[in-house]
Amino acid sequence: MEHNTKQISREQLIELFMSYALEVPVKEHSIYHFCKLNSIEESAFYNHFSDLDHLRGSVWNAFYTESIKLLNKDEHYADSPIQEKAVGLLYTMFELMKSNRSYVLWSLGEKDLKKLKEFKELRTHLRDFIKSEMETENKDKMQMIRSNSIAELFWIQFLSILKYWTQDRSPSFEKTDVLIEKSSAVFNDLTQVNPLNNLVDLGKFIGKEFVL
Repeated sequence: MEHNTKQISREQLIELFMSYALEVPVKEHSIYHFCKLNSIEESAFYNHFSDLDHLRGSVWNAFYTESIKLLNKDEHYADSPIQEKAVGLLYTMFELMKSNRSYVLWSLGEKDLKKLKEFKELRTHLRDFIKSEMETENKDKMQMIRSNSIAELFWIQFLSILKYWTQDRSPSFEKTDVLIEKSSAVFNDLTQVNPLNNLVDLGKFIGKEFVL
């Protein structure tokens, strides 16, 4: 496979790496090997990424940025309330991950999700997404003070759903969709400062399913 290395994009490198990761044993992974296998000059790789860890983190970022692009194609999205935007983002991201489930499972392995260093930029993106939407939608000072906490809870919500999804054996991962709906109802209540009812409902659902 020949590539015009002067024009190869960040997105193309990400796509190539996702295949490379699944086809080549981890012990053989290196920038040299990746570039040689894909007929890419190393200089072209370094135009976009500093190392393979940087590239791996960018795969996760791509799930976020591509989801935002897809959501913005909906003419009603920009005027939707924060709760609808948040649940829309989660559904879209997990649909994209479903199409790349083999890579996602490879990337996660048996690691502690909270300690995955390639999540660093994604965590920033998701937190900033919530804080930005709260700033746009709310002028209430108390809500703005709580925005950091709510943004962090949204990140934890994403990690919890992600872990659940990796274990979900239901058709089309329909139980993950239920979890997104129920946990998003809790997120909705948190932004309204009234979380109890939906939090209890979420707890009942989790209690019947996997331990997160």
